[in-house]
Amino acid sequence: MKSLESMSILVTGGGSGIGLGTARYCIERGAKVTICGRRKTRFKLRLLS
Repeated sequence: MKSLESMSILVTGGGSGIGLGTARYCIERGAKVTICGRRKTRFKLRLLS
């Protein structure tokens, strides 16, 4: 698997679905990830899981 340690990535729609999966994938590979979306409650739930 390719390391993403030197990358900073912005993921839109990261509260669910493909955006959430993409954010997790990038974080697991060492990237610095910023996640944005419309619903604050979804982010709170995802951060706890």
